[in-house]
Amino acid sequence: MENGSLYILIGIVVVLVILNSLASYVILHTHFEVKERRTYQLMFVWVLPFIGSIFTILINREDYFTDRRLKKVGNDSNITNTQAANMGSSVGSSTEP
Repeated sequence: MENGSLYILIGIVVVLVILNSLASYVILHTHFEVKERRTYQLMFVWVLPFIGSIFTILINREDYFTDRRLKKVGNDSNITNTQAANMGSSVGSSTEP
């Protein structure tokens, strides 16, 4: 019986570490206007493990996914930054009158 409760405890700790790591990743990849906000949210995640990580992911989810969409260039998601730069430089360099 003790081995079963040990496995449950280990499972809870593993889920906790994965959830906190995911929340930390989201925090570190979100742009904050106030730099202290990142520090406070990281402390919140690791001091209040389950509640802090879930709450932080929900708060930053919109910012995180918006930033990922803004990194794409143009309307086409398949275009790369190099292709966009080449297209942009060729627009102004036409020799036609």
